[in-house]
Amino acid sequence: SASAAAEAISIAVGVGAEGLPAGVPMGDIGKFENLASAGVFVDSQATGIDSGSGADTITNSGNITADASANFWGGNLSLSLPLLEKWVPIPSPAFAMISAGTEVGAEAAGIRAGEGDDLIHNEGDLDVAAAASALNISTSMAFQGFVSDINIVDIAAARADAYTKADATAIGIDGGEGDDQIFNSGDITVDTTSEILSVAAAIAIQKNVKEAVNLEGT
Repeated sequence: SASAAAEAISIAVGVGAEGLPAGVPMGDIGKFENLASAGVFVDSQATGIDSGSGADTITNSGNITADASANFWGGNLSLSLPLLEKWVPIPSPAFAMISAGTEVGAEAAGIRAGEGDDLIHNEGDLDVAAAASALNISTSMAFQGFVSDINIVDIAAARADAYTKADATAIGIDGGEGDDQIFNSGDITVDTTSEILSVAAAIAIQKNVKEAVNLEGT
């Protein structure tokens, strides 16, 4: 039997005060392209028999169990909270932005032959299972107008992007590339499960808003 398990936990917190983050262009933040890409990779592989490359002969009469699982839990928070007391009416926007991504993969195979012309005889039972799950929560929060009481229109803006992918693959007999011959008389059972929960939330709270503001300007 062969089993493999991979687990990862990622927590990221960013806190800022006045102004825009470096590299962020002015304009409508809702029109930016998706900022999230895979930054965390979790991979798990399990194989009962793997002959590698070449012209191989594989003969099996025993039972093989191959199980692979991969799990990821991630939480990301971006917080913008202006803390400076203003004495003059100078705008200082509160801008919170978060982007987080992950890819999770689990692959299991009972018998695998790589490149080459292979001959595979299998009389045993193959029980192959793969499971992949990912939980990714990203939140950005911007607060404005809670420190200074000066009569000024400030901007609170928030943006959150999340990318999550989970793949599970289970293969009984994989001949690989080449002119292969496969003879099987055993029972083959394969099972795959993939689960994803991905949440992206952007929250902007502004106190004492007295007029509407166009982020793109006039």
